[in-house]
Amino acid sequence: MSRLMRMIGQNCPQHEACLRLFADWEKDAGVTSGVLPLRLDAALHALVLDKINHGLVEVYPPNTASDQALWNAVLGAFQQHEQFIREWLKSPRKPTKCAVPPRYWQG
Repeated sequence: MSRLMRMIGQNCPQHEACLRLFADWEKDAGVTSGVLPLRLDAALHALVLDKINHGLVEVYPPNTASDQALWNAVLGAFQQHEQFIREWLKSPRKPTKCAVPPRYWQG
């Protein structure tokens, strides 16, 4: 996540699609302003887990990719799925699935 957030921080100011996503957050300097990286990571992770953005799936960790390839995929996701990502940024998500190893099952 740190690699991804660093990359977004360095590249976002030059790309309109990225700036549009975060425009509303500039106005919010309150308590929730610090959750932006977590919510953004969750949105991108959802695009990968649900295989919504195949370009992102190919380069997203644990897969290996160059910084440029990862950034291009993230920027593509910002452009193609802006509304999806905006919804994730608005509010926290509650996990709906949990993998529990059998050794922890009661029964």
